[in-house]
Amino acid sequence: MRYFLHSSAERDEEGFECPSVDAARMEAGRHVADLIRDDPSAIWTADWRIELTDHRGMTLSMLHVVGTEAPASRRS
Repeated sequence: MRYFLHSSAERDEEGFECPSVDAARMEAGRHVADLIRDDPSAIWTADWRIELTDHRGMTLSMLHVVGTEAPASRRS
């Protein structure tokens, strides 16, 4: 089946093939890990929302990544 990973910033028009929803969820996790590996500072500048959808556009799962700076880290 064909699945799509849409982010807060862009829609996935190409998609990818996976044998099951569980396999597609694992692919979504790898995708987020790749994004963080490529630009780890990005999680501190914006919230990320990645939606896994099927070929009909139905949302099957969502990943929400939020970097939060604690007040204690702002102390000089």
